[in-house]
Amino acid sequence: MSTKIYDGFVFVPKDIETINKKIQEFRHKIDEYISREYKRHVAGISSYFFDKVCCGLEKDKKNDGPFLYAINFMHEETRLIKKSMERNMFDLGCSTTIHLYKKRFYGILYSNDNNIKHMWFSQPWVKEYSYWDNTDALEGISDKEWQQRGRDWDKILKDFYYIPSMNGLVAEFTKDMFYYIPHSGVEGILPFISDYTKRLHKIAYNYLFEDFCKMKKSGKIAQDFFAFNKWIKNGNPGFKKLIEVKNGFTKKMKKEITKEMLLGK
Repeated sequence: MSTKIYDGFVFVPKDIETINKKIQEFRHKIDEYISREYKRHVAGISSYFFDKVCCGLEKDKKNDGPFLYAINFMHEETRLIKKSMERNMFDLGCSTTIHLYKKRFYGILYSNDNNIKHMWFSQPWVKEYSYWDNTDALEGISDKEWQQRGRDWDKILKDFYYIPSMNGLVAEFTKDMFYYIPHSGVEGILPFISDYTKRLHKIAYNYLFEDFCKMKKSGKIAQDFFAFNKWIKNGNPGFKKLIEVKNGFTKKMKKEITKEMLLGK
């Protein structure tokens, strides 16, 4: 059986009571981080939508306001990405399996967010215990120890087709995305809205980049991206064009975005 446990670990404590206490503490720790990240996402999407409407690049067809637009956008993106099984930038969910083996507790962390992974593996009560059989072992681990890890995981996941959640317990660390957003409200996202200069640069940059891609007609976004950034550097033709676009949008954009504006009032 091919074994790939990229985020495996072993709990340092050997009793379930201590482990449960540590998991509870970690839930509180990442709850603040996740709440902040969702506010940042909503602030970015809603303010960008508001600026596009002001500049005549978008219409608020439903007349719901930028705040509700952002929430609906994130909801739809999440639905589509779940359906396609692609990585979702809005998915900050985190959970772990827990497996008892030879009087020690092992687990596999599940999260798409690298910051959450770093926070987890930085805990002094967690010791990395990953394993894979398709490439070389982790640096600093002997072949003997690496092979032992493989044998351990084979025995831990021996039943039910190697499905981790069916070979142990599952601990969830996070709540649904839409628990956090309504709790913060519009007031909660206002501090996360970028200042006017950054908003202006973002909308001008994206507007000009779209035109640049249409002109190139290459269909290669990554290649166009590098060419575009070179084109808009100071001294190159695109730099002057970017300034012109910014000057045009300056006349239309609002210097400050208020609560009432985000609610479409």
